[in-house]
Amino acid sequence: MCYTCGCKQPFADHGDPRNITEKDLMESTKTKAAGGADISKVKQNFEELIRLEEQAGEEAKPKDQY
Repeated sequence: MCYTCGCKQPFADHGDPRNITEKDLMESTKTKAAGGADISKVKQNFEELIRLEEQAGEEAKPKDQY
């Protein structure tokens, strides 16, 4: 999906570049923070942070750090 709306089209930004797409995740692998990680690791990091937010019941307003 575009990771924003749930359409299950990973590359579709629906005409709005603010929607999060697979391209955005791929680009994030090039950052210094990613440290050369591949897209699978970036997605794992996303999933882990979201799980931590869910466990704390803070999806709408997450902490600065978990």
